[in-house]
Amino acid sequence: MSLGNYNLIKDLEKNVRRMHLQRVRRGGKIQAKADATEHQVEQLQSEVEHLRLVVASMLHLLQKNETLLSDDLDEVYAALDQMDGQADGKLSLDVHLDGTARPVEDDAGPPSAMDSLVDSISEDS
Repeated sequence: MSLGNYNLIKDLEKNVRRMHLQRVRRGGKIQAKADATEHQVEQLQSEVEHLRLVVASMLHLLQKNETLLSDDLDEVYAALDQMDGQADGKLSLDVHLDGTARPVEDDAGPPSAMDSLVDSISEDS
């Protein structure tokens, strides 16, 4: 093997190593962006569930009283917050204007046990 071919092979090996390192670095950056995006999506989902609870509480009070007082809102908020099984400041149910509630995954079909809970809140309030 001539010295020229040997140097050419070494240069090619260097280029292959350099290109491999660039791919690894790009892959790490892509993964970091994916992780950050996933975290943002989780935060937005949590915020949507919280806002769903606030809106459901307000709709309940407005439908019942045609007024909205802060103390009443706090009371209904707490009751609705526990309807999905967790007092976590989120509502994982769809609450409809007619006062019925269904798990978010089951938006269709016959009334669920959650409907009875909403009805009982309506009757108690």
